[in-house]
Amino acid sequence: MIVGSLLKNLLAGVRLALFLPVRAFDYRASPADFATLLAFNFALWVLAAALRAGFAGDFDPFAVAIYLGAVPLVLAAAALVAAAYRAPGSMLLVATALTASDPVFELAGLVLPGLAAALGPAAVIALLAWIWLAALRAVAVCAGTRRPPFLKSALVVTAMIAGGYFAFPRTDVGLAPQAEDAPDPLAEERLFHL
Repeated sequence: MIVGSLLKNLLAGVRLALFLPVRAFDYRASPADFATLLAFNFALWVLAAALRAGFAGDFDPFAVAIYLGAVPLVLAAAALVAAAYRAPGSMLLVATALTASDPVFELAGLVLPGLAAALGPAAVIALLAWIWLAALRAVAVCAGTRRPPFLKSALVVTAMIAGGYFAFPRTDVGLAPQAEDAPDPLAEERLFHL
C-alpha cells in the first residue's frame, strides 16, 4: 500500500513538473506517505550523486544532515501556505506536492553540467525558474488560486526556494577518494562548522 501511494505521488509529481493535468486528490498525503516520499527522494539523490562521481569516493555523512535540514523548510512553507488559505488540514498535502516533483528535478540535474557548459549560468537560472513555477503550481493545485492567499503563498514558496538555494551549503553525497596516508583536508573545516 505504501509503495502504491509512493508511485501515485511520483506520477503526480511528474505531471505537475511537466505541466500536465493533475489534481489535488492525485496525491497521497498521510505522514507515512510523506516520509516514504522523502526516503525515496533521498535514495535518488544519493544515486544521482554517485552517478555524477562515477561511483568513486566515500559517502559523506554530513550530507544527510543538510538533506534533512531542508525538510523543516518545506514543512514550514507548507504550514504558512495552509495558514494563508486558512486550511490547516492542507499542510501535509501541500508539503507532499512540493516534494513529489523532486525526482524530476534531480534527473534534470544530471544533465545540468553538460547544459551549463554549453549555456553557462542560463541553465542554472532556467532550472531554478522551472522549480519555482512547479512549486507555484503545487500551491495552485492543492489550495487554489484565490487572491490574496495565492499571492502570499507565492512569496512563501519563493522564500523557501531562495532559502534552500542560498542558505544551505552546497554539498555532494560522495567524498573524493583519498590516498591512505594523506590527511583529510576537510577535517579541520568540519570541526569548525560543528
